[in-house]
Formats: sequence, structure tokens, C-alpha cells
Amino acid sequence: MLALRIPLGQFRVGSHRLQVEIDHQVDRLDRLCQVCHLKEVETEGHFILECPVYYEIRGRFHCLFRDSRTLTDFFRYPD
Repeated sequence: MLALRIPLGQFRVGSHRLQVEIDHQVDRLDRLCQVCHLKEVETEGHFILECPVYYEIRGRFHCLFRDSRTLTDFFRYPD
């Protein structure tokens, strides 16, 4: 689990490559997820909790997602 702490920490502080953060010349509502068909803005919440492409990964770490309905819930997980 230690190997996940660095990427999760970077994610918390916005040090990631999601569309919502990298393409500021495009209107925020047009910064759509590039990997799924939902046509939603690629935000942290979409990436972690909603994007169907990452469904299996969320399944492997079900303890993190079991009670997480929001990003706040997700990042409150003690481990």
C-alpha cells in the first residue's frame, strides 16, 4: 500500500494529467474524459469514482470504494 501513497498524494494536490487541469485554453465543460463514452468532464471525481474504464481497478481496491460516494469520503479512508 506504500507504493500507492505517492500517487494518491500527488492526485490530492492536483499534480496529475487529467483534462480538467491541463487544457486551460479550452472551456472547462469541454475538457471531456478521453477514455470513456460518458462525455463527462474529466475531473478527479469522474476519474476515481465514475469512469467505467477503471471499473475493474476499483474492484481490486474495493475497500477504498466501498463507502466512498464523494472524493472527500475517498480521501478520508485511513489507510
